[in-house]
Amino acid sequence: MSLNEPARPAARFSTVDLWVIFLVSVWGVNYVLLKAATSEMAALGFNGLRFTLGTLIMIVVWRLAEPQARIRRRDLPKLLALGIVGNTGYQLFFIFAIRYTTASNVALMVATGPIWIALLSWALRLDRLTPRAWLGIALSFAGLFTIINAGSNGVTIGGDTLGGDLMAVGGAIAWAVYTVLSRPLLARYSSITYTTWTMAAGAPVVLLAGVPDLLQTNFAAISWPTWGTLVFSATLAISLGYVIWNAGVHRIGQARTATYGNLSPIIALVISAVFLAEPLPLLKVLGAGIVLAGVTLTRRG
Repeated sequence: MSLNEPARPAARFSTVDLWVIFLVSVWGVNYVLLKAATSEMAALGFNGLRFTLGTLIMIVVWRLAEPQARIRRRDLPKLLALGIVGNTGYQLFFIFAIRYTTASNVALMVATGPIWIALLSWALRLDRLTPRAWLGIALSFAGLFTIINAGSNGVTIGGDTLGGDLMAVGGAIAWAVYTVLSRPLLARYSSITYTTWTMAAGAPVVLLAGVPDLLQTNFAAISWPTWGTLVFSATLAISLGYVIWNAGVHRIGQARTATYGNLSPIIALVISAVFLAEPLPLLKVLGAGIVLAGVTLTRRG
């Protein structure tokens, strides 16, 4: 699965499709594992270790894949700024969301990323939105409202998970800003080079934010499943995940790869209900379906 192969999307189901399906399954499981891990290790400390390890692995992958790649000095300030927004900002929103809301809610909120990307691109006059895309955006917001306010006994506005839900939405918006403003730089650099440098720019603040928690952590008391989650998340969900996703976009096209992405919150929804005993009221299931339908319409619009 080389990133140097032709960019023409494959028409038939291939091994690349299998790799992308594997990746979105990993992401779905990752939400649930992180929820369990951050109940044992402080969220900021755990995320500092996780993201730093993922960044170091990504640097190794980048040097092996593109040893001759260089960054122009004039682009460094932009890379630094976008790395802070797209990695520091997103990671901090994300890990607090995992701590203060359900794993399935985080997965569904993060899945709204294409909605915020479409709205930001429209606001900056980079893209136009068709009526179908606007319908998809409206549906997604209706689904978000339903999920955030879905209690076991019906709609309960301002529930216990509201703060975490809003943080997850904040993370999706931060990622949208990073994605939209990345376009000029991605025209000059490969996705691996760009991703590695922006991760390296964002990692120091993520690690520093976790230092106070790490100083108070009794590492001898941390269970092996939590350590396993840290390695699993850093290697598969972050580092190799970027490589697989970029290869999917390159080989089978952005639309098909993005469609597979809708599987991730569904997997998280099911696994979190089974293994974390997270409540799964009918309204939440309905809201999830509305959000994913809206995201699909927006992507195709």
